Amino acid sequence: MLVSDDSKLVTKARFLSTQARDRFPYYQHLEIGYNYRLSSVASAIGPWSVACFTTTDCIKTTQLYDLHLCFGKFTRNRIYAGS
Repeated sequence: MLVSDDSKLVTKARFLSTQARDRFPYYQHLEIGYNYRLSSVASAIGPWSVACFTTTDCIKTTQLYDLHLCFGKFTRNRIYAGS
C-alpha cells in the first residue's frame, strides 16, 4: 500500500515496483525496477524466521558490529606483520 499526496510519486513507485517494464508488446526496460512480490512459501517462512530471532542474536550482532568499527580498517597482513 502506498500513501502520498503526490500522485506522480505514487505512479513512479508503482512503475518501479513492477520491474519498471514499459508497456510494449515485448520486454523493454528503460529504467531499473524491483520485484518485491513474495511467493507463498516466502510469505509463510517470514514470520517464523522473525520469531526465531532472539535477544541473544541482537546482542551478538551488536558486538560484531562494534568489533568491525574498531578493527575493520585493519587487514590480516597489517595485524600480523611483526610476528
